[in-house]
Amino acid sequence: MNKIVTTSLYALIGTIVSLRTVLAQPAVPNNPTDQGGGQGYTELQNPLGNVRSINDFIAAIIDIVLLVAYPVLVLAFIWIGFQFVMAQGKAEKLTKVKTNLWYTLLGALVIIGAKAISLALNGTIQGLL
Repeated sequence: MNKIVTTSLYALIGTIVSLRTVLAQPAVPNNPTDQGGGQGYTELQNPLGNVRSINDFIAAIIDIVLLVAYPVLVLAFIWIGFQFVMAQGKAEKLTKVKTNLWYTLLGALVIIGAKAISLALNGTIQGLL
C-alpha cells in the first residue's frame, strides 16, 4: 500500500511539472515586426517579488518564520499558564511545567534573536558596501 501511495505521489508531481512546462508562455515579441536584438520581448518576472539579494532573501525567510512563530509562542505561553493552574501545587508537576516554561522562553529568545542578528548583520554588510 505504501508503494502505491509513493508511486501515485511521484506521478502527480511529474504531471504537475509537465503541465507547468507545457503551459508556460514563451517570450514572444510585443511587436510582431521586431525580429530580435532583445528589444520588444517579454522580460522574466522575479517570482520572489522585491527580493533582489541574498540579504533580502534571508530577511524574507525570517519574516515568514516569525509570522508563524509568534502565534505559536503566544499559544505556548497560554498552555503553560493552563498547566500551572492544573498542577495544583504538586511538586513534580510544577517542576515539569517550570521546565517547559524555560524551554519556551529559550525558544522565544532564539526566534527574536534570529531577527535581531539578521538585522545587525544586514546593517553591517550594507555599511561595508
